[in-house]
Amino acid sequence: MNHILVLGTGEQLACAVSVKLSLQGGRTGQAELALVWDMPNIHFSGKRKKYRRFYTKWFPTDGAGAPALSHYVLSNYERWEKEIELWQQPVLQDASLPDWYKSALFNELYFVADGGSVWFLADEAENLAIDDPRLEYGHFAYLEGHEYRMYNTYDVHFYAFICPSLTLAQTSAGSST
Repeated sequence: MNHILVLGTGEQLACAVSVKLSLQGGRTGQAELALVWDMPNIHFSGKRKKYRRFYTKWFPTDGAGAPALSHYVLSNYERWEKEIELWQQPVLQDASLPDWYKSALFNELYFVADGGSVWFLADEAENLAIDDPRLEYGHFAYLEGHEYRMYNTYDVHFYAFICPSLTLAQTSAGSST
């Protein structure tokens, strides 16, 4: 598919997906689908400043990357699931840790993806030092809360500690302001 759809102001977009399988009697089938959002740009300051999301380091930046993203997801999700299980098992099997802690540790990670966080590429105009970690890891910012629109406030900074490289990039950003 090489279609780029441009919507006018006030227009809405919707889609539907269907799968058809032809099976012999008594047989089963399986279809795998991926739901992806391709929104390569992040705007701040009333849309006066545009940044590219970090994933555009590897995928198209024109808003037509959904097919490539879907292919990547469907080609890698099984490995990701195994790696997540390997990562979680030492904590889940540690009898010295209380169950509430295990639950909070993994179930609160949704905030990193759904809590208003943004991860974008470093802007060339920033003139960062060659060893600045933001060149490799980009900028990662998490929203204080949907009601309190401030990014990277230190009272919720613990969410970043799960990814040490992102924490390092945030520390560099904080020390340079």
